[in-house]
Amino acid sequence: GTLLAYVARGPILIAVVQSLILYSIRTTASKRKIYARACVAIVIALVAMDVVGSNRTAQESFFQALEIKEDFRTWPTAIVWPISYISIPISNLCWIVRGAHFNEPTVSFLSPVLHRFWAPASPHEAAVSDSHIIDGTHTYLANYFLDFSWAGIVGCNFLIGLLGGFLTHRERISRKFMMSPIILSAFSFIFFWDFFVSLPTIIELCIQALVQRL
Repeated sequence: GTLLAYVARGPILIAVVQSLILYSIRTTASKRKIYARACVAIVIALVAMDVVGSNRTAQESFFQALEIKEDFRTWPTAIVWPISYISIPISNLCWIVRGAHFNEPTVSFLSPVLHRFWAPASPHEAAVSDSHIIDGTHTYLANYFLDFSWAGIVGCNFLIGLLGGFLTHRERISRKFMMSPIILSAFSFIFFWDFFVSLPTIIELCIQALVQRL
């Protein structure tokens, strides 16, 4: 059960965030109550993170795998895990920028849209296999940098800005536009991974678009 919870932690967290966003859009409760309930959900998530993290593997093995410094190994897993999940993607991205060499543009950022059995081999395997990279998480920017260099970073953020403007224009973040929780949840986790080009996200958007039309 613990292993299953760990493996499915990403989809579970996205489902929880989408539920919170949907609740905040559709509820008539005050903002204070919405924020209070969101804080309770975050606390519950941290406690669950501590339990899953402690039971998934020995704590010492966890610290070694994430290369946690000795000074911080006495801290609770519920604190070390969120901090490491923020610092590791930044560190990994820095190592990728330092070690990668742009030769020609590619579209490997679209690979997550395909099922893993259909996805082609990554042309950037050497760059993301650097010994300094931990846990394979390197923010949403890494793939665009590897595919298009600095132009990819500028371009993807420009498109994300356009998407944000689309949502805020004419108050589309409302109960009348029910695709907004899916898009906003992708925004929420964009620091860790690019869920805009994730197969589950595309499927969700297609289903929701079909439901709204019906």
